[in-house]
Amino acid sequence: MDIITRAENAIKGIMVKDKFNNNVLLLRTGHIRKFLTSVNLVRDRVEVYKMQSAEPDKLPPELVAEVKFLKVKLLYLAGRDKNIVGAFADKTGLPEMIDNIGDSTERFTEFAKYVQALGAFHKFYGGKDK
Repeated sequence: MDIITRAENAIKGIMVKDKFNNNVLLLRTGHIRKFLTSVNLVRDRVEVYKMQSAEPDKLPPELVAEVKFLKVKLLYLAGRDKNIVGAFADKTGLPEMIDNIGDSTERFTEFAKYVQALGAFHKFYGGKDK
């Protein structure tokens, strides 16, 4: 399954029925904003590294550590709101994806695109700020 379909299915999978039997997202933009920002900051550093490096396919140890720390940030947010953000982390498989990145710039780029797609589908399917 491609990352776009996977992202759409993950967002649909965390939708719940409201009292009028409409599908709604309890996950708010604020729940994931910090994580999305963190991923984008690391992505920017990875892109700069790829342009300047003799080994653009392999992340250096300092960027590998930053990628791994994204899991800590996600799990912290999930721990603060297990029913909503925890369900999001479980349904999306983000912790496992982070574990599988290792030092691969290609896997990190796919991960970053997946996170962007999650944000886009969250907004498309009615994700709200408040």
